[in-house]
Amino acid sequence: MSATPRIGILGAGGRMGRILIQAVNEAGYQLAAAVE
Repeated sequence: MSATPRIGILGAGGRMGRILIQAVNEAGYQLAAAVE
C-alpha cells in the first residue's frame, strides 16, 4: 500500500497534480536533451 498515498495526493491535488506531473516530465525531457 505504498502507492496509495501518492494516488491520494494526486487525487486531492486534481489539476495541481497534473500540472506538477507535466512540469516534472518537461524538466526530465529537457535534462535528457541537455545530457545528449
